[in-house]
Amino acid sequence: MTIETVPEEVKRSYSGDFAYTKGTATVRQKDKVVKYNYIRIWQLSELAKDDVKKANWNILIEMMFEK
Repeated sequence: MTIETVPEEVKRSYSGDFAYTKGTATVRQKDKVVKYNYIRIWQLSELAKDDVKKANWNILIEMMFEK
């Protein structure tokens, strides 16, 4: 199985600790292709708050909705 995502919008919270991306996703299996809309919620790691060079974003949640 492969998943290909295409982000269409990216926004960051005013505080800078959270962000989201939304877009479209294509999930391919052996003989099946399914299209989805998706949203991902990201959180900046604690280390990155002290040192920008260590910036690391973690996915908190990802949801896909079949088109």
